[in-house]
Amino acid sequence: ENVHRQLMRFYIMLTVNIRRLASRGPLQFDVAIEFENVFGFSLADYINFMFSLLLHAMMERDARQTNADPPSPVGPYWLKMTTLSEETIHKVLATVSFSLDAMKPLKDPYGYADFTFLRDNPYIRDGEHYFCLDYEFALGKLESGVIYRVLDSLEPNRKDPYMSFWGPVFEDYLAWLFESYVSRKHNTYHSS
Repeated sequence: ENVHRQLMRFYIMLTVNIRRLASRGPLQFDVAIEFENVFGFSLADYINFMFSLLLHAMMERDARQTNADPPSPVGPYWLKMTTLSEETIHKVLATVSFSLDAMKPLKDPYGYADFTFLRDNPYIRDGEHYFCLDYEFALGKLESGVIYRVLDSLEPNRKDPYMSFWGPVFEDYLAWLFESYVSRKHNTYHSS
């Protein structure tokens, strides 16, 4: 459930809070454009894909709890049930997966407890099938892709401003939570 909250928090930041901030004045970064420049597909497709993966993860968890079926990969049959194009699906999955035949030795691993590679690549590809090794890492890719992979691609003089950009987005997210969920019958909320 923590993963669901993390995914929803970041989805709200992207779809609600950034738009609210943009309505008050020009933003320093257009996150969707920055994202597409790095990945070559739209942020909207990426968000839709993360929700498709969430649905797949929930179905997998339910099947495992009932001991119904062996683990089911994200593969051609399941992917045809989505509205995303096959090309987009494979582009997105390429950003979160690895295959043993194309795996290169890790550069300077930090030890046996270093999960950096798994966080970056939570799916293993076997032909046209993608098996999730860690659902929490997989669903965390929405946030890490939009913030950290974009950050890594920016020129050095734009990195600090990009990270600073997310401060007001998070502040507006907190304000939005209070505005949306405070009982107006008993409270008056003033955004500060």
